[in-house]
Amino acid sequence: ENPFMGYRAVRICMDRSDLILTQLRAILRAAVSGDVRVMFPMIATASELEAMLAYLKLAEDRLTEENIPHRADVKVGIMVEIPSAVIMLDQLLDSIDFVSIGSNDLVQYTFAADRLNEKVSYLNKFMHPAVLRLIHRTITVTRERGKECSLCGEMAGDRVGLAALAILGLRKFSMSSSKLLRAKRLMSLLDLEALRTLQEPLLHAHDADEATALLKQALPGDYFGA
Repeated sequence: ENPFMGYRAVRICMDRSDLILTQLRAILRAAVSGDVRVMFPMIATASELEAMLAYLKLAEDRLTEENIPHRADVKVGIMVEIPSAVIMLDQLLDSIDFVSIGSNDLVQYTFAADRLNEKVSYLNKFMHPAVLRLIHRTITVTRERGKECSLCGEMAGDRVGLAALAILGLRKFSMSSSKLLRAKRLMSLLDLEALRTLQEPLLHAHDADEATALLKQALPGDYFGA
């Protein structure tokens, strides 16, 4: 009997279950030697997450049966990059330990606009209030549930984007190593207590341009020269 029947796989055809199990087995085995986590991408519904967790449990069971050293208590998380995942996050958090916001794909799927398509490039703006509200909800819900939240994407590597994320409450970012020192320097210039009053205006701005203008006006003068 197929334990996954009735579920959609996470953007992976069900006939690739052997590949999924192979990858999960490798992760669980590697976790014996260090802090290794499992993060499922492109989760859109609770059913998809349940399906992937079932694969993870099956990988654990088979390793146990085969008496292969592994770690079964790895932390599990998801990439939040689809609006439906943000909307249903309170349910998804019941089964996971952390989330990572994928800002690039979140922008794309929020506006149903391929970011590589020049004809709709005007929609590829992470400072749009629609995106900021999704990010803010993700940060708020995860904090309320005592779970970890970070962000991976171009937004954290942008001066304005980084400031916006900090104002919305995010404190953990993933970016290329070449931008880490600059990001730390920029964060040290922000008076987050004073900038907190800007949160609501950003979330209720008319569009990305207005949100960006509000933020630039409030940031310290040396922020863009650092």
